[in-house]
Amino acid sequence: MTYRILLFGFLLSIIVIAAVFVLPDNNRTTDQSAIAATPPALNEAQYIGVAQCVICHRTEAQGEQERIWRESLHARAYETLKTEESIEIAQEMGIETPPHEAPECLVCHATGWDLPPERLGNRFKIEDGVQCETCHGAGSEYRAIHARDPEAGRERGLIVGAGDADACIACHNENSPTYKGFEFERDMEKIAHPVPN
Repeated sequence: MTYRILLFGFLLSIIVIAAVFVLPDNNRTTDQSAIAATPPALNEAQYIGVAQCVICHRTEAQGEQERIWRESLHARAYETLKTEESIEIAQEMGIETPPHEAPECLVCHATGWDLPPERLGNRFKIEDGVQCETCHGAGSEYRAIHARDPEAGRERGLIVGAGDADACIACHNENSPTYKGFEFERDMEKIAHPVPN
């Protein structure tokens, strides 16, 4: 009798396990292409950092975008906050925290300074200042796809084009203690980094 109960239990277990794998589940998506085509919530994308972007964006074929950025003031924006001049400006503004730690300064001098750690990739460095993802959006969701499928890259958060004057003016304005004027088209030419045709 015990043998029959064990055999029956074993066979019943096999049937249940087989049913899980064979029968369709309307609550479960098995179409992998549908999963891959669904963009994640962009507000959860990670900032991966310059080190990840320049793997591809340093070559002549890509327009030497890394070199153009490294030679720009944007690349040195965070380090600028550690200079004596910045310390003096912060003191004059009544900021008691060192400028490279002060939200009032970091808001325009560093990407990702106010994000939780889970939104920052393991190679992201705040010291890289105003970097690729400041203008192009958090890269974790478009990094692997944007070269071979630009439209999918845009759907996953990649921002491309001639730039957004409003985004620039958020920092380049009269509220900045070192403001020297800003003309969108002229100043965009200084940081232009198109991919050659």
